[in-house]
Amino acid sequence: LSTDVWNSLRVTEIMVNGHEFIGLKNIGPEPLDLTGVRFLDGIDFDFRLSGLISLFPGEHVVLAEDLDLFRQAYDTAEMNLAGEYLGGLRDDGELIELAAAINLVIQDFFYDPNWFALTQEQWFSLTILDETADPDTWRDRSNWRPSSHSRGSPGADDPRTTPEPGAILINEIMANPSDGSTDWVELQNATAAEIDVGGWYLGDFEADSASQTYEV
Repeated sequence: LSTDVWNSLRVTEIMVNGHEFIGLKNIGPEPLDLTGVRFLDGIDFDFRLSGLISLFPGEHVVLAEDLDLFRQAYDTAEMNLAGEYLGGLRDDGELIELAAAINLVIQDFFYDPNWFALTQEQWFSLTILDETADPDTWRDRSNWRPSSHSRGSPGADDPRTTPEPGAILINEIMANPSDGSTDWVELQNATAAEIDVGGWYLGDFEADSASQTYEV
């Protein structure tokens, strides 16, 4: 087994507002030995206590705050579920520090669910955009996005279903019609290709708790 965890082990997904979990992935070409890998800040977890000592190329591993609740919410049959960590992920963000043997830091970065409205309150996870980027970019909002679907994609690559900006436009809005009928919003596909909008959300996420959200 390769011990090159510094170049190949990456945090790829963080779920704070939902059934809390953190996901990691082996982005390298060789199996990784996870002996001695642990979180030093943000959460408390040591892989030596997990029974999962290796991670093959392209494989994910998931850590949950509450294993029982997590298993009720997700199908874990094909998932590398390493165990339950101590401490919770703060919903106002905090420092995450992942280290290997003798406290050599693999990654340390600050995450913030408030970077995106969906990850702040709508059961969407923070998902890394470019897992091969320099580890320093984990500190930047620009290398994160909300998960494509509610509840995230623990144990797997999150599907990139979001089209390019401008592909779907809000074309027309009817608010408070004089005839007493309901409000409505019209969306336009500005491309020549079919776009699946199933699971999309439309709403004023920046407003207070009185805001309304509509699922497509």
